[in-house]
Amino acid sequence: MKTNKYTKTLKECSRIAKGEYKESRNKLKKLKKDLTSSQQSLVETIIELDQSDINNKAVYKTIEEVNLKTSELLEKGFLNFEESFGKKADILSEFTITLFGRTKAGKSTIREALTNGDGSTIGKGAQRTTRDVKTNHWNYLRILNTPGFDAYEGDEDTKIAFSQIDETDIILFLVTSDNIEESEFEKLVTLRRENKPVIILLNVLYDLSHPVKRKIFLKEPQKYVSIDAVKGHLSRLKFLSQKHFDIQNIPIIPIHAMSAFESTQASGNEKNVLYKASNFKYFNDFIIKEIESSGKQKRVLTFRDSFIFHLEKSIKPIYEESYHSLKPIVKLLRNKQFELKKWFDKFIPDKNDEIEREVEKLFSPLFHQLDSFVDDNIDKPDFGDMLSTMVSKQITEGKFKTIQENIITDMNSYLEEFFREFNFDLDLSISNINVEKIKGTRKGSTGKILRWTGAAVTTASAGIGMAITDTIAVAYLWNSVGRGSRSLAIPYGSLH
Repeated sequence: MKTNKYTKTLKECSRIAKGEYKESRNKLKKLKKDLTSSQQSLVETIIELDQSDINNKAVYKTIEEVNLKTSELLEKGFLNFEESFGKKADILSEFTITLFGRTKAGKSTIREALTNGDGSTIGKGAQRTTRDVKTNHWNYLRILNTPGFDAYEGDEDTKIAFSQIDETDIILFLVTSDNIEESEFEKLVTLRRENKPVIILLNVLYDLSHPVKRKIFLKEPQKYVSIDAVKGHLSRLKFLSQKHFDIQNIPIIPIHAMSAFESTQASGNEKNVLYKASNFKYFNDFIIKEIESSGKQKRVLTFRDSFIFHLEKSIKPIYEESYHSLKPIVKLLRNKQFELKKWFDKFIPDKNDEIEREVEKLFSPLFHQLDSFVDDNIDKPDFGDMLSTMVSKQITEGKFKTIQENIITDMNSYLEEFFREFNFDLDLSISNINVEKIKGTRKGSTGKILRWTGAAVTTASAGIGMAITDTIAVAYLWNSVGRGSRSLAIPYGSLH
């Protein structure tokens, strides 16, 4: 029974949906801006590497390939975003319920009963999705009726089924009392990708075509259609719901779909008896109370969970893959830069000590002659010239140059081996990067615990941002160490 509270709640749901749609569009706009900035950082990194002393074309060529592939996938990801929210824009004022289940579970029968149809679609559940998506209205709600799971054929059909889930606020999952298959739950879990709330409708299959059976059923329908009557099925349904949906205490409503439909075709007392036997009144009241109690929350989550889902499916994996592709290069550059710096930290003081020893050896003979030379020549007018001549004979530029050349030879010998190993390791790292592995898709979703946080956008760009930042930092450090080390000129007396 519809109440003022119910209709008022639906109006609130409509208002909330419009606000959430606007908020989602703004967040999508900001996300684009953030990711565009991240991509620009990667382009700048490519330029920095191109101009650096790394001098390995394969490095920035690989990063450029990663960047181009990432940009291509991001464009497709944002198209998915746009398509999803574009469809929602057309139904902002409507609360949507979607019927899912296997073929011939009774979805069309329920729809015909809810909409007072003529029964023309009953028994035609095996049609393809593209020809069998039905939209109707009941109790001021938008009802989507899908084909049975058996009818999904190929990517296009699956895409359409997913789009219906994207639009829906509540899933009505229809199963039958004669055969509750685990495969039905397995198939629905792939569609329930955005954490949509699920209500199970257990369609009790009792034949009303036989006059005697019909009479028995209508006399005491509660013996067949009630929680007590279906106790044998409840534990299995709850177990499968916990296993596949991670939902405890899932709502389960037993119904008799055919009885409900036939009530729309009957009249008088029979009409009332058939409707009561169907348990549709309880189903109707349950939906109304569900919307009154949590309809606004469900409408909000339709947008927020959808945003998170598309972020995780279309954007975040692309950046994660890009980050993992760049990470080996970044790690190698950082390790090699550290290794080179560590070597120079030891090389410089060692060579300073060596210079002091060599200079001391060079001046030692002069020091031994200096006292006697001064005593013998101090009174001579050209003493200064004579001292300079003696020093220049002992301490020649060639001898200092020999010391310098020996040190540079030692340094170049190490650097030659270092860069040989570096280029080998770099080529190996690059050869292990396959840009085609960046597919932009990944199973699983953390949407179960994520809701509406500013961290969502940050998470999407953080991975690639780390690699970009590290690569730029390493490029600068490499320039200061690498370029300097190769052209190091050792002055007389010190390496400082």
